[in-house]
Amino acid sequence: MKHLYSSYKRVFAALLFFFIITSTKANTYWVTNTNVNGTGSLGDAITQANNHAGKDTISFNIAGSGPFVFQPSLSGFPVIIDPLFINGYSQPGSQPGTFTSRTISIVIDGMGLPAYLSGLQIASSNVEFAGLNIRNFGESGITINGGLQNISIWGSFIGTNEFGTTAASNGRNGIRTSTGATASTWNITIGTNGDGVQDAWEGNVIGANLDNGIALAFARNAKIAGNYIGVGASGAEAIGNSTAGIVLDKSSKNNLIGTDANGTSDDVEGNVIGNNAKYGVWLYNSSDSNTVAGNKIGLDAANNAAPNVMGVIVWNSSANTIGGIEAVQANSIGSNTKYGIKLQAGDYYAVLGGNTTQHNMIFNNFIGTFAPGVADRGNGIFGVYAEAMSGYDVINNWVGSDNNGTTDLREGNVIAFNKQSGVSTYTGFAGTGKLTGLTISRNRMYGNVELGIDLKTDLTTGRGVSNNHSASLTGPNNYINAPVIFAITEQGDNFVINGFSDPGAIIEFYKADGKHPSNPLPLGFTKSFGEGLIPYIRLKEDGDLDGYSDDLRITGAYDKVLEGNNNPATITTNRFRFTIPKILFPGLTTTTGLTATATDADGNTSEFSGVVFPPVNAPLPVDFISFKAVLSGGKATLTWQTENEVSNDHFDVERSGDGRTFTKLGAVAASHAPVGNYTFVDASPLSNNYYRLKQVDINGDFKYSKVVYLQAQALQIQISPNPFVDHVNLSYNLENAGKVKVYVYDMVGRLIKQIDLQGNKGYNTQSVSSLGSLPSGQYVIRLVGDNLQTQVRLVK
Repeated sequence: MKHLYSSYKRVFAALLFFFIITSTKANTYWVTNTNVNGTGSLGDAITQANNHAGKDTISFNIAGSGPFVFQPSLSGFPVIIDPLFINGYSQPGSQPGTFTSRTISIVIDGMGLPAYLSGLQIASSNVEFAGLNIRNFGESGITINGGLQNISIWGSFIGTNEFGTTAASNGRNGIRTSTGATASTWNITIGTNGDGVQDAWEGNVIGANLDNGIALAFARNAKIAGNYIGVGASGAEAIGNSTAGIVLDKSSKNNLIGTDANGTSDDVEGNVIGNNAKYGVWLYNSSDSNTVAGNKIGLDAANNAAPNVMGVIVWNSSANTIGGIEAVQANSIGSNTKYGIKLQAGDYYAVLGGNTTQHNMIFNNFIGTFAPGVADRGNGIFGVYAEAMSGYDVINNWVGSDNNGTTDLREGNVIAFNKQSGVSTYTGFAGTGKLTGLTISRNRMYGNVELGIDLKTDLTTGRGVSNNHSASLTGPNNYINAPVIFAITEQGDNFVINGFSDPGAIIEFYKADGKHPSNPLPLGFTKSFGEGLIPYIRLKEDGDLDGYSDDLRITGAYDKVLEGNNNPATITTNRFRFTIPKILFPGLTTTTGLTATATDADGNTSEFSGVVFPPVNAPLPVDFISFKAVLSGGKATLTWQTENEVSNDHFDVERSGDGRTFTKLGAVAASHAPVGNYTFVDASPLSNNYYRLKQVDINGDFKYSKVVYLQAQALQIQISPNPFVDHVNLSYNLENAGKVKVYVYDMVGRLIKQIDLQGNKGYNTQSVSSLGSLPSGQYVIRLVGDNLQTQVRLVK
């Protein structure tokens, strides 16, 4: 009996296995008419697929030419409760393609139906839609229930006509997840999946919906890529959604809007988001750790204005990234009627209680323009605006680099052409919100109508230069005082910069925007307060940073004359003095000017300082025709020629081994000849020699000549290969072990890479890699170290 039972058991298991296999095999259900129900209808095909386990496909084969318009019954299409692919492109005459080359024949239309109906409702994981036009429904085009995963919607037009060019609005959202659910929905893909297969064909046009284009709540790991949202299929039509293009709400986390920069189809993964009545992208209500990268926001596909009211708003949400270190991750955020980006904390039907906006990073974007940063697409008020409403906190956020030592040089934003300030802040009508730790670093700001950074503003207009001289004010970034630069002098190949700052501040120096100083200056001002065009170097008051130190480390006082504004007080604070090689200030001239910000240990960054200009050297009492240094027989021979000598007494010959500290070698008396020819021999030159002449007048006044450089050791420095592909080899001698800095500039003087090396005493050979990503062209590479300084032009 036991043996017989085992035999029956094996037969039953085999039959059960056969039943499972046959019942779960994917089926294709064909739609052959546009009837509301019955055989061959779309509703019947959904019902059959729901009743069959496994991921089925609904395909179309309707006689005649499209478009074919489907309307459900008054109760709507059946809710999709089993995995399913509805493939609109299966209809003869339909054709996948780019936005303008595709043909969509399958139209799902809700005109005249009850207002509570959505076009299609998904209540199953593993559902895919393609090649559909979903329009005119009273609720949303597509509703996705909570707790699902692996939903894909691509190649469709939602909220428009079948061409993706004019409005056919859904009453709420184009695509939404159910707001009533609290379970997370995972792995929704809206647009291209970035797998390298026809990715340019997969974007959706989502526009003209009467709430949002896409509204996801409790979403995890969603990817929204390659879509036109609020912009029609040609990339130019204005078909904006009535609230936001994209909203991530209710604790949506780790989602991607735009490109993942993985090297596959990155150029088609960015979304074009424009013409939306409030926000382009809205991250709200504890929606944390999301990335917005590589999108056009406020611009159409051709970078013409397609304004949202605000480009991106991060509201009661944290740890989001706007931008990325790769060039393809830069968002272009311009032409929005108010702000490019807003960081906000405040009440707005909050359900999850997130009262703080913190640790968000905005970096490597074009705000108010698009790459390469020439065209004016300024946002209507501010480029970046941070606001903490009463009882809420906006703390510890970054605009630009976080200066953690990894990719700092690639993290600054371009913030340009905005119609008021570049970056502005506000702490509520009563000033009781908390807004601190807003670090603003390594950005390029230019062409903004008001200040580059304005810490004290109302909702519509900037209020000018802010400070906190009494240290008693509370407000954005504690109203940290901008540094005061009161003098720049020349010392050979160095600039000596003197000024004041709050104790221990990091002082970040910039070439000032050429559009400042303003003319005329405000009443009582003696300096322009503008913005920083090119970031130069970061230095620390009363400390050391990047190999340079504060030479002074004392206290002092400044007044309104030194500060340059109309502040009536005299302020006692710390003084600084930095001696820095001129080569670290490319493009700085007597007409461009230097400005700076200060950032304290808590990450609070100030406004820009008053602009100060390098000195204009007065004419020497002689005219120098030439000044040269030549090495011969182990000796350095200096020759110079003059004319028109007036009241000249003599020349002191000075030498330096590092371009900073000079010592006198000797003196040569003036000849007073119509054309003077002079020679001086340095019998024991150093490995690296910087020579200058101190011309001394008969009354003791003196001026310096230019500095000439002479390398006294053969093959002291070699940089190869030239041209290079992805690396260069550096060979150099050091008299003592020490740091060597390598700077790479493009041909307009912009610093694009900095590498810190450690050299040993004697001969060193080191390789600098990671240059493969640089575009082809000419570059200048500079080496700076102790008794070491050179530059070479290279070609890639």
